[in-house]
Amino acid sequence: MVVRKYFQFIEIWVPCNICEQLGYAPMVNLRVMKDDINRGLQLGLYTHYHVHGPEGQAPHTVAVYIDPAYQVTGSKAYEGTEGVKSSTFAAGTIIPVIVKKIPDMAVHLGMVTPEEFSILKVCDGNNSVDEVARILKKDKAAIDSSLQKLKDKGLVDLVKKA
Repeated sequence: MVVRKYFQFIEIWVPCNICEQLGYAPMVNLRVMKDDINRGLQLGLYTHYHVHGPEGQAPHTVAVYIDPAYQVTGSKAYEGTEGVKSSTFAAGTIIPVIVKKIPDMAVHLGMVTPEEFSILKVCDGNNSVDEVARILKKDKAAIDSSLQKLKDKGLVDLVKKA
């Protein structure tokens, strides 16, 4: 992955294994405006979704996770465009999935902590618990603890891949 930072935007070359399997270039070039990142970063992590695909074929999505320093902390390619969940997980993998989306205001009202809110942003059903920890650059035990609290609040479901 290559990230170049400019005055108004960042340019990212991110891998897309789906494009590569289809015989196209293995990297996708994205330009993400810093203003968009800053608006989305108000509470931790910005997620940029890029829908693309060859003409005549079903589109697929690359999710790119960007931190406040404009560093890409992770990316994930998956089939579909509207929350289609990845099917590439091994049996027994635990996948956190948001049950109920909450607005940014929930942090200001004390319903969730800023850390829990940033975890919710990565729990899109396309990342395992290990990947959530890697993307957020946090200890897996801390992520497990926060996910349990979010589950107790009814905001996240922890799905075990069969």
